[in-house]
Amino acid sequence: MSRSISITGNARLAWSLREAAEALGVSERFLRNEIRRGKLGAIKRGRRVLVRAETLDRYLRDDGESRTA
Repeated sequence: MSRSISITGNARLAWSLREAAEALGVSERFLRNEIRRGKLGAIKRGRRVLVRAETLDRYLRDDGESRTA
């Protein structure tokens, strides 16, 4: 069973790390590790780490495809 999740369906341009973690059901630490590994792109603005909605959407699609293959 495949389900499609779209973060870009929301009108937001970017998500804070905390918001993205809550939306995806993972921890902030997990997302920080994914950023460090280069699997998830992020932008640092001052002390805030932001992830673009389109980047999250692509991350979800790519991760789902790699697990089903």
